[in-house]
Formats: sequence, structure tokens, C-alpha cells
Amino acid sequence: MIKNRYYTYINTTNQEQFLLIQLRLPDGSIVVNDKMLSPKQVASDLVEEFRQIYGKGTEVLSVSASETVRAKDGTLKTKVKRVLPGAASLSREEIIKRSILMDIETTGLKGPDIIHQVAVYDPQNQRGYLYRPTPELIVTDKEGGEQGLSRRNARRLQTRKYDVKTHREGKLASTLIDMIKSGEDVSRMGTDVAVAAEEFRRGSISVFDLAERVIPKTGDKAVVSGVEDYLVKTDRFQALLLADEKKLERAGIGVDAAGKLSDESRAKRKVFEKISSGSATQRELMSFIEESTGKTTSSIAEQFKGGLEWQSKKSIQELMSGDLADVLRGKVTWIANASFEAKQFGRQIDALAQESLRELNISREAKGLAPLEEGKFLKGFQYGRYESEIEALNVERAKIGRRNLLWRGWI
Repeated sequence: MIKNRYYTYINTTNQEQFLLIQLRLPDGSIVVNDKMLSPKQVASDLVEEFRQIYGKGTEVLSVSASETVRAKDGTLKTKVKRVLPGAASLSREEIIKRSILMDIETTGLKGPDIIHQVAVYDPQNQRGYLYRPTPELIVTDKEGGEQGLSRRNARRLQTRKYDVKTHREGKLASTLIDMIKSGEDVSRMGTDVAVAAEEFRRGSISVFDLAERVIPKTGDKAVVSGVEDYLVKTDRFQALLLADEKKLERAGIGVDAAGKLSDESRAKRKVFEKISSGSATQRELMSFIEESTGKTTSSIAEQFKGGLEWQSKKSIQELMSGDLADVLRGKVTWIANASFEAKQFGRQIDALAQESLRELNISREAKGLAPLEEGKFLKGFQYGRYESEIEALNVERAKIGRRNLLWRGWI
């Protein structure tokens, strides 16, 4: 069991554990609540969870965790461990043993951007995981990223997902939409794009209408050229991966002393193309790691003694609810830029949570129950308030071959 000052608990054992949580309620009274944790299950911020039930002034005074174990003589005994504020329940060594290192690569830094790589390394088992999610595009109804999400009084961002053929197409589409939103001149990108942009600027269509009209145009030569020019001016890193080689050389991006695209730049473009297209082989991935780290083949083989798993056929939703969730479950996850990665995954979760809300309200209305408001649902959803209803819907959906809705147990 691991704890921090926000009372987040992980049952790191292979046994069920029962938590007894002592609470001080807003009226000053003391109550004890209980909670069962399955093996490897995480109980997120208990303070906020019980404030949702009892009110904002609720405090967690202590937590006791109990589990049933078999003694050497064969008898069953109950072990109880009490955790008080400020008390650590795992040593540093134990935390490291339960650690996972994770990083993601996206097609931009604003968010929500397209996630085209998710890499995970398990140091205890010396095993790596590299996932290439299938391409998709997320569009929001207003400014996204850190600036948009930091506005306390801003209304909640609405999101929609769109299928695209490749990660490159998705980046071109998202950049084109950003160009139109920021007032860039797109008059040379074809009549359809120019008309859609003008209607959006007049307020005649929403950003979602705009997306539906311009995404099919991202393969047009004029659109590709215009977006590449914009990336060369505004995002040199993404331009290096996506823009035409001649344009990069004219702009002096990624070139050698002779003004030609350098070998290192060509290698980066090749890695991006291979991984983002899903065509990379296991041997190529190991070679990429060797070249980028400068380590020997034998050194890399030792580091990945437990193997390297490579997947390229699943969507980010499928990974988050399946393979990736299984790898991270019950682990302490270390992320280089946690704030950025959290926003990327958070936008994915938000879009899926809204889908769960729609299906839940359809079910509720069919039963004669009042539908849930979005704000109330999303606030309670993150603490498992509607978990049993969504799980029941998933049982029925599985019978007819529909994928599961997002529920709190995934997160």
C-alpha cells in the first residue's frame, strides 16, 4: 500500500484489502467508512471522494488497511496496518520496484494533439512496451492546451474525435484548423477551404462543422503546401518531420554545412515515418534505440532482457482501456513531463467520458429516470459515483459486440 498527502492508495498485494477510513465530517462528528480494494486496485484521492458524499469540510483522519493472510501453521490471520497523516507506508526501494517509466510523443505541444507514440519501460522486469495508436484527430470548441485549461471560469471544453488515414494527415488537418482559428490567410488553399474559413470567422458554422469540411481537403496539393509553409515558420520541430525536404533546406532546418538535409535529420524523419505508419519491425525498433542512445547491441539487449512489445493496430481508447491500462495498473508511474502528458490523456478521457454520459442518459430515460447534467456527471464520474450503472451497460454492450464505455475503473 502506498500513500501520499492526498490519501491515494494502491493495493500492491495479491490479496483483497479492506480500508477503514476515519473521517471528520463538516459538522464535527467522527464516522468510519469502509472500502474494499481488489489486488493492484487504486483508490484515488480519498479526501475528494468523501467530500463528494459528505461535503467540502470533510477530513480524513486515518486509514487502516487489513488483509487476510495464511500463517506458517496454516491458520488464517488478519493483518492490520494503520496509516496516519505524514506516515510513509512504502520505502523508496519498494516504490522503485513498483515503478513504470512512461513517455508519449505527440504532433504538437499545445494540446489536445495527436498521440502517435506511447513508450513504457518496466525496470523491474526489464521489459519495454511501444504502442503506436491508430490515427485520429481531436477537435475542441475553443482554445485548448494549458492556457485554455487554466481559466478557472471558462466553460468546459467540448471535444469530438475524427478518423484520419495517417498521423501526418491528422497533423495537417489540426494545423489547418488552428490557422483558420487564428485568422491566417488560407485563400490560396482552394475555394472549399477558403469558403469554410470565411463562414467560420463570421460565426455561421462551429469549429466541428469546420473540421468536417476541411479534413477531406488535407490531401490537396495546395493545402499540403500551405500548411507545410506555416509549420516551417511556426514549428520547426514538426516541420522537420513533416515538411517537404526542399522547403526545409531553403529554411535552413535540419541541414548540414553544405545546406543539405543532414543524415541525422533524415534518420529522424525515417524513424517517425516507420513508427507513425506502424510499419516498423522489431529489429528496426532496436536499431533506432541503439542509434539514438549510442549504446551497443549487447547493452540494449541486456536492458531489454524481458523483451520489447510492439503494437500498432489499436486506437488510443483501446490501449487506455486494455493493454496500456494493464501495464500501468498497480504501478507508480514516472513521467518526464507529467503536466503535459496528463493534459493529453485527460482530453482522451474527457471525450470518452462524454460518450459514457450520452449512453447513460439514454438508458436512464428509457427507465423513466431523469438524465444527468454534464457538470454533475463529470464531477462524480472521476470518483466512481456512476461506476455500477456504466458497468451494467457494458455487460449488455458486450453481448452485442459493442466496445466498453469508459468507467472509473479504467483510469
